[in-house]
Amino acid sequence: MTLLQLTNFCTIVKHMNFNKAAKELHVSQPTLSNSIASLEKELGLFLFERKGHHIELTKYGTYYYDNIHEALQKLDTATADVKKLANAVTGHIDIAYNPPFAQGFVPHHVYKFLDLEKDNKITVQFEQLSSTKIVAGIQDGRYDVGFLTMVPDIPGMTFVPLQRQEMVAIVPSTHRLAGKSSICLAELNSYFFVAYIKEAGLRRIVDNYLNQAKIVPHIVALAPDEIGIAGLVAANVGVSLVAKVPMLESANVVSLPIKDFDCFRLLYMMYDSNRYLTPAVQRLISYMKKQAEEF
Repeated sequence: MTLLQLTNFCTIVKHMNFNKAAKELHVSQPTLSNSIASLEKELGLFLFERKGHHIELTKYGTYYYDNIHEALQKLDTATADVKKLANAVTGHIDIAYNPPFAQGFVPHHVYKFLDLEKDNKITVQFEQLSSTKIVAGIQDGRYDVGFLTMVPDIPGMTFVPLQRQEMVAIVPSTHRLAGKSSICLAELNSYFFVAYIKEAGLRRIVDNYLNQAKIVPHIVALAPDEIGIAGLVAANVGVSLVAKVPMLESANVVSLPIKDFDCFRLLYMMYDSNRYLTPAVQRLISYMKKQAEEF
């Protein structure tokens, strides 16, 4: 049997009249009758009892209808949902980003995109993850776009630089370095160090700066992001080198610029250019590329 035959059958049951069903389906009555006759032949039984000008379902027809009409309704719903997802105006976008970007940057610019009149019906799902998990999620299709610190050597991935962000040393408010206006990176070498977890994109960047300054840090604690690191530093666990994010202003730590190194990280937008991207996703990517020229 075919989907067309099943649709024809359910439409006839809806009206219990071949003429009315044929009009709804925009086919001739003979065409509709032939379709049902072919379905009945394939099933090896009659679905309808013909009684003069009236028809009734046989018990087999009733059983068959009860078991397929719900499936057809689900198919119609799924088809409509997929069409919405593929629509440039009513689509859906799955976005993953590093936790620090939750404080303003990513939501701000994504919602500016959604505020455009033609984009206000697009739905967006956000998820905060480490850079390595974002890469894995985009590779397997769970996410459409990622906002993260660069992860090198990822074949097939497109990285678009969006924003340059300064990195600073942070120390407890009672620390002996807290009274300085800036420090040399080597001044951190004498203290316990709180580092990013290895999965964090910034771990590689921090390790590179420490290596350039010939620092071998005594790492005593790990955290996935600036929020976790600042909490440990505020508790006098150690010092750290982190991205200068807005939340540091409310943490009980002192941020110190680095005067002998230009310490920074770049925020990138990432997507798989070899994977199908819906019109809504393509338009978000184009919008962010244009915005990047102003960052």
